[in-house]
Amino acid sequence: MLRAELVSARSRLGMRGIRLHELQAKLSPIFVIGGNRSGTSIVSLMLSQHADLEGLFQDDATSRTLPSGHSIGFAESTHVWPSLDPDDRERVQRGQWPLWSLPEYLQGTYRNRAKSDREKLRLAWDVERLRSSANQPLIKDQFNTLRIGLVTDVFPKARFVLVSRQFEDFARRGIRKWSEDHESGHLQLSLNSDEPRVAL
Repeated sequence: MLRAELVSARSRLGMRGIRLHELQAKLSPIFVIGGNRSGTSIVSLMLSQHADLEGLFQDDATSRTLPSGHSIGFAESTHVWPSLDPDDRERVQRGQWPLWSLPEYLQGTYRNRAKSDREKLRLAWDVERLRSSANQPLIKDQFNTLRIGLVTDVFPKARFVLVSRQFEDFARRGIRKWSEDHESGHLQLSLNSDEPRVAL
């Protein structure tokens, strides 16, 4: 069978017929990780311009605003492994942000290993099926900071770019963004909730 026919047959079959070690040998994805508002989006966009990389970004790296008015970043790859994130629709509808500050959210997001070889294959296939070229995938999702063990379990040849920011700059930018959201009416707080809104 010719290579093109094999690829076509595999895409029709989905995951069936794909071996984990084949995907692990073929893929050396780069994961951009870092804290919120640290500059991961701009670093991801710059790296994705490299001829050997393909940014697996959602909606062509455009900014999005959620129904609550909360603005989410661009160059996001959160669609690559959505099954790993706790279901947060109910919290979004109640306007309880930021989710990443809630201990139970972080606890549900942290993963150090795949549960089984089947899960490894599924997670590797999730990356493979989103590729549209032979270039290595570039993935930016801040929650992968909590999944480095899982990522290296699935992709032993994975590489990481850690983006960090001085604490003072991070705090200043966060306050400025919060003020902009508040002035534009996008900030929604649940003042009746027992959960903390801000942690210092």
